[in-house]
This record gives sequence, structure tokens and C-alpha cells, in this order.
Amino acid sequence: MKIKPEPASAVDINEAGEEVLHSSKTASRVGKAPKSSPRTPLKYDNSCFSIFKGPIEYAVESYDGPRPLTIFSMSSDDSPDLHEIPGQRFRKVFYRDEMDIIHPNASRRGHVKLTVFVASQDEECPNPRLYVEQRVYRGNREMTVIQELVFRTNIQKGVEYVFKGCGDEDLSTGKQDLHVRFHSLEQNTFDSYMSHARYYGFDRNVDLRIDKNILKDGLFYRFPSIPGNVQSSSGISFKGGELQSLLEAKRKQMGTGDDQVLKLLSMTFPGLGHATENGFHVGALHLRILYH
Repeated sequence: MKIKPEPASAVDINEAGEEVLHSSKTASRVGKAPKSSPRTPLKYDNSCFSIFKGPIEYAVESYDGPRPLTIFSMSSDDSPDLHEIPGQRFRKVFYRDEMDIIHPNASRRGHVKLTVFVASQDEECPNPRLYVEQRVYRGNREMTVIQELVFRTNIQKGVEYVFKGCGDEDLSTGKQDLHVRFHSLEQNTFDSYMSHARYYGFDRNVDLRIDKNILKDGLFYRFPSIPGNVQSSSGISFKGGELQSLLEAKRKQMGTGDDQVLKLLSMTFPGLGHATENGFHVGALHLRILYH
């Protein structure tokens, strides 16, 4: 299956220019400096720019580009409870500014650096677009918005693109700049790296509610269709006695009466969720058995 070209991962860059693997206003490009130069010279042009897409919920819901949508995030927590948006499917690549790791107590430099990985066969992808999370403040309230980074020409290696004010906001110093550069990988290495991305909205959550009649007769649940198959013929079954034993053990543990809703069992089945449009990832099935 051919995967559509899309930039999809990120790394940080240390002060020596080495990669640390882990990613409307006019932007600028930073030309590659000689090794003896203490600072990378800036070049300003209009080959790239950013578009403010609004709060992340709105940006994801209104997105109509290639799927799956990939978002770069500096969040330190990748839990579904924090990142999932009801009814929406997307993936995130998480990265950290390497200066926060090496010198966590150092003052901010005014910018964040990351390198975006692309598959080598996609280097010539015209006019790529990136979607980056940005933490901003409205008064004292923190919120997450999306910046769309647009490149008018093919990406150039050895060039650092500077997007003014597209980095996270600091209450004291304001919004940081975002420095972006590109690096290509062979397809198998790129695929391996992208396996560490987190996918949201692709899992299935199923609650099976049972009563005293099912306790007597037992329960069978047929798994949803696996991508590529018309209908699944496999499933999971429980005998009535097994369910009764679970119920008695749970009541003894919780000390609850007959009128309480009890979670008897929860199970996760990887690969039985929803598949991404490019077939690169399939979510999990989360199954709960509830008694009332």
C-alpha cells in the first residue's frame, strides 16, 4: 500500500547542531553556517509563513487535508484523557526542546528548535505543510492552539526556517520563535521512527451490560471486523458460572448491594480498533463488562 507523502516526526537540535532524537506572518530562513561561526546567520524571505488555525479542537474538526492529520506537540503528557477530542482522529509526535533537558534551569533563549523527519522519497514533496501545537495564554488561562506552517517551495536541507512567535508563550517573555529544519530518512527507518507516534480517536470503547438472565445463560461477544475482512468470525465468550463468580468476588471486594452497577472485568485487544487511512496503524478495542 502506497503511503501519501507527509512530514511526520521531530527531533531537537543541540547547540553543536547535532540531532537529539525524540516532531499570517512571514517566516525566515537561517542559512547553514561554517563550523567556525559561533552563530547561524539569518536570511529573511517569504518562502514560508504561518497561519493561525485557532483552538486545537476547532483546527482538528475543520481539517480537510491528507489523513491521518499529524500534529507536533511539546506536551510532557501523552495520555488519551488529555489529548483526545471526541469524534476526531489524528496522531501526535511529541518532542522537547533539548535545552530544557540539558539546562532545565537556564533562562529561555527566545526560540525552540526541532528537526522534522521525512522519508527520503518524499523530499521533493511540493509545498509541504506542518501542524504544530502552541501553548498561549488568554489572560491567566492557558490554552492550546494550532499553527499551520506553510512552505511555498520544496523543502531545503541545511536550512533553518524561523517562524516568528510560533513557539510556546512564556508569561514573562512572550511567545518564542520556532526554528524548523528538515532531515530525510530511508523509508524503513522512517516507518520505524513513526511507530512511536501516538494515535488518538482510533480505539474502540465497548461496554457490555449484563443482568441476572445473562448470568444464567452466559455471554458471547463477536469482535468487530478486522480491516480488510467483511466480518469477523472470532470473539470471546464467558460461561454463566464464570460471570457469577466474578460478580460474587466483586461484591465481596467492594461491599456493595444488588442495586449497584459493578465493573466485573476490563480487557484490551490491540489491533481491533479503527485503522488509519494509510493503513499504518490500527487502534485497540477496550472492552468492559458491567453488571446491573
